[in-house]
Amino acid sequence: MREVTLIETAAPDSESTRAPSTLLRVDRVRAATRGTWLVALAALMLLAGSAMARSIRWQTMWAADPVTLLAMAFLICVLAALALALLFSGGRWLLLAAWPGSLRIECADGYLLLALGPFGTHQLDRAGMRVTPPDAVEAAFAGIDDEPLLPSIRHAALAGDVAYWIVRFSDATPGQIASALARYLL
Repeated sequence: MREVTLIETAAPDSESTRAPSTLLRVDRVRAATRGTWLVALAALMLLAGSAMARSIRWQTMWAADPVTLLAMAFLICVLAALALALLFSGGRWLLLAAWPGSLRIECADGYLLLALGPFGTHQLDRAGMRVTPPDAVEAAFAGIDDEPLLPSIRHAALAGDVAYWIVRFSDATPGQIASALARYLL
């Protein structure tokens, strides 16, 4: 596993009271890998659906067994819909990997900025965050060598757990993420 360094950025000028922030990089390689796998799975599903559609003798099947034909047509449509959904998702991940702009996760004194290209830019203020520490039961099962458990962070502007979004997009380890979050948000 490669080493990830947290980047401390200084305040814009020395008279500013703003504390320095921590930047976590977005992992473009992982995004490209996810996108490639999703697009490949979508292509396989489309190939399977088209092979099924080509192998059916539609007129003969309609005359002999229309219920089975409708079931097969429904199955082909479901496969096509799932493949298109996977293709869309994979395309977003590939677009994230090739995004020309700045991608970053910035932890600062009063806010958390997630600049995630095609997944949107989300600036979450500290006042709107609900932070829930990990359960004592979860902590008891964590081994000595395990990464620290991240708190659950909820914000009205973002669907889901903010800590999960950071782990999903960042190339930092949970330990590095926990230290960055503890320093600025907890």
